[in-house]
Amino acid sequence: MTNPPYRRTMIHRLSVRRYRSVAKLDLEDLPSVIVLYGPNGSGKSNILRAAQLVLRAAGLSGDLPMKKEQAGRLSLADADKNLDLRPDDFRFGDLPEIQVALELELGSRAMQILAPPSGRDLRLLNLQAVFQLDEPEGAIRYWFDRADIDGVLEIGPPADAARRAERASIQGLRAQRAQHEAQREVSAQQSAALDAQPASPQILAQRAAHRAQIRALSQALSSLDAQIRQHEEAVGEESFVAERIQGVLIPRLLQVSPAYRVPRSPDDPESALYRALVSEDVRQQEAAWRLSQRLARAGLFGVRGEVALVPVESRTYAERQVRFRHPQHGPLSMRNLGTGEQQVVIMLGQGVITPCPIAHLEEPEAHLHKTLMESFATVLRESAAGNGDAPDVDQLWIATHHRYFALSDEFFDVAIDERGGTNVARRKRDEVAKHFYEPSPYRDTLRLLLESGMAPETIVFVDEAGTQHRAIEVLESLEADGALARKFVDSATKAFVLSLIPDEREA
Repeated sequence: MTNPPYRRTMIHRLSVRRYRSVAKLDLEDLPSVIVLYGPNGSGKSNILRAAQLVLRAAGLSGDLPMKKEQAGRLSLADADKNLDLRPDDFRFGDLPEIQVALELELGSRAMQILAPPSGRDLRLLNLQAVFQLDEPEGAIRYWFDRADIDGVLEIGPPADAARRAERASIQGLRAQRAQHEAQREVSAQQSAALDAQPASPQILAQRAAHRAQIRALSQALSSLDAQIRQHEEAVGEESFVAERIQGVLIPRLLQVSPAYRVPRSPDDPESALYRALVSEDVRQQEAAWRLSQRLARAGLFGVRGEVALVPVESRTYAERQVRFRHPQHGPLSMRNLGTGEQQVVIMLGQGVITPCPIAHLEEPEAHLHKTLMESFATVLRESAAGNGDAPDVDQLWIATHHRYFALSDEFFDVAIDERGGTNVARRKRDEVAKHFYEPSPYRDTLRLLLESGMAPETIVFVDEAGTQHRAIEVLESLEADGALARKFVDSATKAFVLSLIPDEREA
């Protein structure tokens, strides 16, 4: 029996009204790699934040509030905490109202997360949410005009009272499970700290108490899992699927890679990587091995083959660390890596170790030298393509200013209009190549010189091999792979920088 072909899980359509800098936006037939280019402050980040907003609202515990009559209500503090939504996000129009509609194709990875009964094939998640600011009450109301799968399976509360009660029980048990899991992680860290202290009757008693608590919490988690399964069987297939879409799938669809890590936090990428390295799960072990290879392909430390990753439990600091074996400096912890190196580890690590189907990278070129930038971009391209295997990420959103991260043949040109609103135009990359061949003044200067009468055959630079290159060749390379244009930019930049250095002979 052959496996079905792999399908990507992707945002297919996104419609936004009156959110932050976005007055009106409709994006359709979105590809697997989405490159957002635009000046700082043009609204690139707001585009995907809108998708995050509707997914966060759909993933809140409790029944989805369907239609305005059953609107949910959050205090401003709770809306900020749970939705990352504040009053100043309501920007356009007389009515303080935000609307976001999302169509998301459910592919193979979504089905693995969801694990529907009877092998039920689900294709399209539809969400249409409305958020209204009630300033006098100091609250935000929200509801869904639509929340379904394939236009048939409603995610909202079931009409049957018994099934509503069963779903409420499942949601409560899931919340208890999350609390128990967090408590067990804290106890494990405290136990590791005690292990580092000299033995005494008091320390030995505390160690025993922590270990007993860890065992008790593990047993409680197993009991909660059994209760959840029991309620899932009683709730009925459709309600079971709807509850898992809301409580399990939606929170795991989209991730945004942080610019910096927060040690000891539940979302710290180093903690997830440590768990993968010590896991007995073969899939997690394979993921850690793939990451070590990708880090080497990205040029981390300039090594070949793979970057050695070593899990270490620090008793001194009650911390679970991952050491990176540096060819010159030996084992280094994450905190001892450079900012750019940490960034590469975080972005690749999240895509491989804790993969959500959809990932968003915010200016991946930040903190990176061009030698690491180019190889890192190559690995991102390969990870999104899959090259015959399942990709690390099904849909990759990149907000960037740099040519190396223009990973697709088209991009989304983001600009700000005279009202301060975000506009998006979908363009072919070669139509506005100057965006991705910075610094662009060299390209613009060449074109202006040609338009003002300079002969296209004029020699504009000589490369390291002594080969002379004409102005027309440089401009034509922008429409191809851009390799010659990059050499020209590097040569012109070098000449300009050298011209600023005083000549010692003149001193």
